[in-house]
Amino acid sequence: MLLLLLACVDEVPVAQKPVLGDTWTPCTLDEVSIPLTYAPTAASTMKEDDQGIVHIYAQNDADLFFAAGYEQGRQRLYQIDRARHSTRGTLSEIDGESAINTDIIARTFNFLDLGCRTLKFQADKRPDDMKLGVAFTAGLNRYVEDLAAGAAEAPSIFGQDQLTYIPEPFTVLDVVAMGKRINLGYSNQLEYDLLVSISDQLVSDFASVPVWQPARGRYIVDGEGSGESTAATAAPSPAPRNPDDFDIPDDLGERLHELTVAQGNGNASNNWAFNGKHTVNGKPVMGNDPHATLNAPSLVIAWHLNSADAGGSFDVAGFSFPGVPGVHLGHNRKVNWVATTNFADVMDLFDVNIDEDGFADMGGVPAPVHVREETIRVLQTDGSLLDTAYTMTDIPGHGVLIPAELLPIDKMVFADGEVMVAWAGFEPETQELFEYLDFDRSASKEEFREAVGLEMIGQQNWVFADASGIGYQTHGHIPVRGGDPRRIQKASDPSLLWTGEFLDDSLYPSLDGSQDFIGTANNAPFDHIADNDPTNDAFYYGSYFDPGWRADRIDELATELVARGDISIEDMPVMQRDVNSGLGRDLLPLMLEVCDRIDTTESLADYRERADIMEALTRMHAWDGNMSEASEEAAIFHTWQAMLARRTLFGDMSVLFDAIAAATPVTIAKLNTLAHSQDLAFLLDGKGDTDTLASLSDALEWIEAVRVAKGLERVTWGDIHTARFNGYWIEDPEMSFSGDESTVNVADCPAWDGSELNEPCASHEGSIYRGLAQFGDDDVPELWFHVGYGGYGALDDWHDFEYQYFNFRAEEVEAAMVRSWVVEP
Repeated sequence: MLLLLLACVDEVPVAQKPVLGDTWTPCTLDEVSIPLTYAPTAASTMKEDDQGIVHIYAQNDADLFFAAGYEQGRQRLYQIDRARHSTRGTLSEIDGESAINTDIIARTFNFLDLGCRTLKFQADKRPDDMKLGVAFTAGLNRYVEDLAAGAAEAPSIFGQDQLTYIPEPFTVLDVVAMGKRINLGYSNQLEYDLLVSISDQLVSDFASVPVWQPARGRYIVDGEGSGESTAATAAPSPAPRNPDDFDIPDDLGERLHELTVAQGNGNASNNWAFNGKHTVNGKPVMGNDPHATLNAPSLVIAWHLNSADAGGSFDVAGFSFPGVPGVHLGHNRKVNWVATTNFADVMDLFDVNIDEDGFADMGGVPAPVHVREETIRVLQTDGSLLDTAYTMTDIPGHGVLIPAELLPIDKMVFADGEVMVAWAGFEPETQELFEYLDFDRSASKEEFREAVGLEMIGQQNWVFADASGIGYQTHGHIPVRGGDPRRIQKASDPSLLWTGEFLDDSLYPSLDGSQDFIGTANNAPFDHIADNDPTNDAFYYGSYFDPGWRADRIDELATELVARGDISIEDMPVMQRDVNSGLGRDLLPLMLEVCDRIDTTESLADYRERADIMEALTRMHAWDGNMSEASEEAAIFHTWQAMLARRTLFGDMSVLFDAIAAATPVTIAKLNTLAHSQDLAFLLDGKGDTDTLASLSDALEWIEAVRVAKGLERVTWGDIHTARFNGYWIEDPEMSFSGDESTVNVADCPAWDGSELNEPCASHEGSIYRGLAQFGDDDVPELWFHVGYGGYGALDDWHDFEYQYFNFRAEEVEAAMVRSWVVEP
């Protein structure tokens, strides 16, 4: 069990877990307390509707999950097998060298061993629920058997052409371990902690850069405010090292970002719920658009599971990650729920010294290490497999060393010893399977809130409702620790190590539903980051949140709707389509203020006779601030702010500008905005006005070059901005798209590729589905959605915000059914 948390503050309530000893032995399934096989007792009926969604009706819960496993295989076997390879650390056997980092991460975090320990715990904790996971796995394997025997059709959605082999049978361990990998994706902050640790060393005066301060102070719940710290004193930033002493890779940003992308993490999600007292029918109305890597088809499967009609516990519909049981986002007969990533900080880096005898200095105490030799097989261009050996080192009870192959830069840049990652997810006694099963069975918003209490890793901002009201809750295992968790710390200091305590349940953000509306957009739950120091409050929660532009705009739109009243489901797409730029609201006035000073400021005299500059400024004065595909002004604004960011930030952050721009472009936009809005002298260096107009000149020149090269009459935002999907069963689709990193319809894209502007600026992350929900006259949730690129409609539906109704009631399913079949016992 991972050592969790350091008690730093007597006044802050904490919870305590027992601590593991300093030994490590591989986990085996020899003593699992439940049978790991399942045979169904009755046939299940499968009904496919005219949207391609399958509705599964079974005679009992276990048979339902057996049929669900079979159906996931029928639709997504190739995707599930890829997820299994990613979890086992064997994806390189399929994809070759491009997947090596994914495999190294899987072996480093040892998902299989961790999954084994969690499986044994869950089997003891709730044997009946764990049996549903066993039944799901059995159904998946039945499909594999039928496919091998020619008794089943090939996967219908994902990878028909790529599945040229029959996967080996799945185990329930595979299923649990895949869930662990998903949770890493939603709690992984390696990219950010490494970036800060590297910046400490290579960027002068980095402590003055407003990395953590939001662009807009919009928080999910009322924070306790920033005040005198009652926690351990944060360690000062180390003295910077000379960048010339190290080889800084040109692709540092890509290497950093790969640590997150390899695990499927995404941000920029939105959700909200309106109190029924403001709606047409007096019942809640909701919206959700969870974001992740854009894939064609989508990462998620849409389906409907029903055993309740036959006396079972489940009647639930919505969206799930293939390979994992249950419905993860959706609704049942009583409750609808939506989510965004919470970004609580459950991961730290430590600089660890290991002596010549192989002991690690952990708080001044020698700790034994465990070395694992791992062999990764890599597919070669000639079809052969090349075995490559890697060494993984665990420090039992503390964490695991990050292999040099994963580090994006020489560790000596920011550490004196080895680099260890501590992650609360190493705790095996987690109950994520039970959490989602309880979601699916919840009969009220109160029961749903209680189920959120089972969440320990991969925290989400859960917004939920039944017909009577709305609510918000999150939960997890957030370490209580000392020092400064934002950057690497010395493991030899005992005050900095995790010791087994985590935040008490009373400290997790929660809203009781009395609010007019609830909305989240990956923004900070508390105002702890308002002063650019998230470590100086009553307790530490996290550091890396969205800048707040989206949350602020959602709040503005929602406030307008509440004031108007009679809110309906038709209002929700208007909010989801909104492309008014928060970045534009903050940064454009600064351009226009400089414009007003041209005639009176001598340093700007060269621009007085520039007709193109004057025309552009006139147009920007009249711009509505919307990042619409058809807008020329949006194209000018994006190009100008990207040019301005490079002029403003590159000098002081030249070593890492490209890395930050590639890894987290919204951070560059925020830092640029704060530098100019707060007139940060150490970044502007007295050149704010001249840089503003020089950047506009650069932008107009670049846009003209694009116009000529493409043979266009004019250049619009859609001409230089796209959404780009990773295609599996179709060629990689790409389409013009509205929005930017600060709009509700968010479309974050890296502006720069080295010293060149990206053309197009392509968004690789987006909504894996969009959903709208209300409650009918019978108090049953009703869901409208579009996946578009997931086999449930045309890709253009996603682009055009064309929603479909998710059939749920028996009569709706029957009316829309196009075919049915049975899964035999």
